[in-house]
Amino acid sequence: MLSSHDALAAAHAACACIAVLFTIPLALLAARFKANSTPNGKSSSSWFRWHVVLNTLSVLLIILAFGLGMGAVATANAGTQYSGPDSDIHHKLGLSVFILVLLQALLGALAHFTRGRASDKHGTNGTGKHWSRKLHMVLGIATLGLLYWTVWEGMHIEWPSMSSTLTETPQSVQILFWIIFLVPVLAYLIGAGTSVLCQLQPCSGHYHQAPLLQGNAKV
Repeated sequence: MLSSHDALAAAHAACACIAVLFTIPLALLAARFKANSTPNGKSSSSWFRWHVVLNTLSVLLIILAFGLGMGAVATANAGTQYSGPDSDIHHKLGLSVFILVLLQALLGALAHFTRGRASDKHGTNGTGKHWSRKLHMVLGIATLGLLYWTVWEGMHIEWPSMSSTLTETPQSVQILFWIIFLVPVLAYLIGAGTSVLCQLQPCSGHYHQAPLLQGNAKV
C-alpha cells in the first residue's frame, strides 16, 4: 500500500511522463514535418490541428503534474522545496519548466495570430517571420530538453531519495525511458537534416520539408 506521498508522487510521474514522452514530442514532430505535401502538391493543414490538440493536452497534463507534485511535497511537510535544506534540482527544474510550458502556450497563440500576410489561415504557407514564431520554435525545443532532464532527475534521483520506501526506479523503466526518448529525437533530427538538404537542392516529388527556422513554424 503506497503512502499518501508516494501515491501522489506516482500520479505526478505518470502525468509528467505522458506529456514529456508522448504528447509534447508528437506535437513537436507534427510541426517539424508540417510541410509534407499531399499528393495534389498542397501542404496539409492537419498538422496544425494536431499541434494544437496535443499541446493543449500537454499543458493540462503539466499543470496536473505540477499540482500533484506540490501535493506530494505538502504531505511530507517539507515546505515548497524550492529553497532551504530540502531544496533540490528536481523541484527547481519543475518550477522552471512549468513556467516555460505556460509561456510556450501564450507564445503559440501569439505566433498563430501574428502570421505573415502571405500565410494562409493556419500558417501552413507563406513567409511570415514574426519574432514570436521563431522564439516559439526555439523555446519549444529548449523546454522539451529541460522536461526530459526533469523527468530523468525525478526517476533517477528524486524517487529513490524521497519515496517513503526509498525504492530504486527499476532498471527496465530507466532503459524504457531512454528508448522512448530516442525515437522522437532521432525522428526530429532526421527531419531537420532533410530540411537542410532540401534547402541545398530541390526535393523530389511532392515531398518538401520546412526550413529549420521558417517564420511560421510552430513547436
